[in-house]
Amino acid sequence: MSYGIQIFSGNGNIQLDSTTSNSGLIVVDAAASSQTVNAILDEELVFAKPVATGSAVTIGWLAPNAHSYNPAVSTTFTFRNSYGTAINASYIKVKVASELTASTSGYGLQVYNVDGDLAFDSGLFNGDAGFGITDFVRGGDFNGNYNFIDNDINKYCLMNPTYAVGGSSGFRGYIYKNTTSTTAPYTSGKGIYFLGYIILFGGSHFFPNFGCILVGEGGAV
Repeated sequence: MSYGIQIFSGNGNIQLDSTTSNSGLIVVDAAASSQTVNAILDEELVFAKPVATGSAVTIGWLAPNAHSYNPAVSTTFTFRNSYGTAINASYIKVKVASELTASTSGYGLQVYNVDGDLAFDSGLFNGDAGFGITDFVRGGDFNGNYNFIDNDINKYCLMNPTYAVGGSSGFRGYIYKNTTSTTAPYTSGKGIYFLGYIILFGGSHFFPNFGCILVGEGGAV
């Protein structure tokens, strides 16, 4: 790198690179425990993990009208398990820095990318700490059959592509496995797994992750 700034996470993943046209993530809201979160999906990413620490806790989310909502306006999503029951979750909501207006406080650090867009602004962090991506799975790389992601159940998973309608319809979300047993289907033991299935003609059928999966860790909420 001949100019600019690059920031990497502890496992080597790039978090910020001002030599590209990318921008970093700014935490705009967080909660230690809530059953709902308001989000504008065209602008915001929501990462969450279940508050409960049972042997295997499932988590996804659902809008009030599961099949019809406007991603350009604020929508209230409810965190749910694979049975469709509302659960408490800890969440972190972020925006891409370039979507925000640069702070004018006169202190802190501001970084702009090669396109002149805001890539990082410490003045926009209002006590919600930071957030870094540690795991990335491309859309379609998982088949939905208890796919292992990470062994750290303290991390947060991206909720945007999940679908926790539950009941007899199906589920697309995550399982937080809190025991070290490697009995099938949890052959990697303790950790976070992706689960996707749909009920058709009375049978359950696994299906892949349609969007990318992001997993990360943040500061105190």
